[in-house]
Amino acid sequence: MQTYSSRDIRDLIAVDPTPKLEAFVRLTAARTGQELNASSLSVDLGTPVTTIRRWIEALRRGYLIELIPPYSRNAG
Repeated sequence: MQTYSSRDIRDLIAVDPTPKLEAFVRLTAARTGQELNASSLSVDLGTPVTTIRRWIEALRRGYLIELIPPYSRNAG
């Protein structure tokens, strides 16, 4: 994770890595298989939602995560 955050993430999103990025990856991994809620991640990390979305996009572009669209619409 340190190598990825220090080298690859800098190339993908053009920012220096932060300790919150590693916490973000750990939280995202802990929520595997759940609906993605960027606002909840933002509150948990104390980071703006826009930053969370940039990090999600960087992980997606780095092939660390795959966003799966819902199979059907939830009426609830």
